[in-house]
Amino acid sequence: MTTILLTSAGTLVGQCVLDSLQGRRAGVRIVATDSVGQSAQLFRCDEVHLVPATSEPERFIDAIERLVDTIEPDLVIPGSDPDVSAIADLAARRPDRNRFLVGDAACARIIEDKLVSWQFASNAGLPFVDTICTDDPARHDLARDMAERWGYPLVSKPRFGSASRGVSLLLNDAHLEAALGVEGQVIQQFRGEPANAETVAAFLAIPGVPLWFDLLPEGLFGCQALINSDGQVGPIATMKLTQRAGRLWGMETLDDPEIRDLGHAFAELFSANGWRGLINIQGGYDERGASAFEFNGRFNGGTSARLSLGFDEVGWTINSLIGSEVIPPYGGTTGTRAERSFTDYPGRDDDVDHLRREGSWTVN
Repeated sequence: MTTILLTSAGTLVGQCVLDSLQGRRAGVRIVATDSVGQSAQLFRCDEVHLVPATSEPERFIDAIERLVDTIEPDLVIPGSDPDVSAIADLAARRPDRNRFLVGDAACARIIEDKLVSWQFASNAGLPFVDTICTDDPARHDLARDMAERWGYPLVSKPRFGSASRGVSLLLNDAHLEAALGVEGQVIQQFRGEPANAETVAAFLAIPGVPLWFDLLPEGLFGCQALINSDGQVGPIATMKLTQRAGRLWGMETLDDPEIRDLGHAFAELFSANGWRGLINIQGGYDERGASAFEFNGRFNGGTSARLSLGFDEVGWTINSLIGSEVIPPYGGTTGTRAERSFTDYPGRDDDVDHLRREGSWTVN
């Protein structure tokens, strides 16, 4: 029996991994960790353990290391951006680092820091949107020059962050000046088309803002690449993305040579710098071409959707790193377009209470 340790399994990423393995888990035992212990997704696993949040990185790392030493998993899969960096730090100090689905810890810093991501790509001559950090007042004029050169909208987002939290669309000079006054942000060129930005701008002229609305940006792409433990770049998927409220809503295969070559070039660059496992390149394209705007080094909210397009990244990754066919081939229907729909998972208070009281839970 192959044991997989999946951290932050109560997240959307955890759901996507579990959905991708649905009906193919006969030879796999999935042990989950979580810092909250409430998501119904957790109890789809075989075993669950409560651990400290990554906001306390040393306590989190110590808890994961104790669990690794106890259950001896064949593979450790990080389920969130903060988990990636923490687990890369843990892997760096252990002789069994190949069991962790991460690469070099310094490379993890490149992935999590959007300013360093831009510097990394720029030094390699690969297209990445202009990125200015608000923490350096000496560079604020460069953000103003960006607005003059490219026009609005621009984007303000946390330098360290994920899941579209804290991201703002800057529509005018007043927005930009306000964003430059916020610490820990980066200002980026917007690449793509905010389909209804004019409608959003009109909100500013009326008393009040609609309670619910979406920007529905167009021209977004994603590349998901897999890097084997020996550094060989494996399959790469390129997709056109549809997002609503900051979350993936759908995708379709994107057979664009420029974007495919861009994804491969970034995957080779990360491999050469010691990254292993997964690398996701997110970006936008318009008449100026394609550019990346951020990376992540894990499975993500599009993992199960890509399976619907015939890209079995979970199965390939597990089988490749374990060295045998633990996960059988996917036998479901595939297509060229995937649409997200809601699925209900029942949760039981008894399970949550037991997990929080005992600190662990095991399926009956």
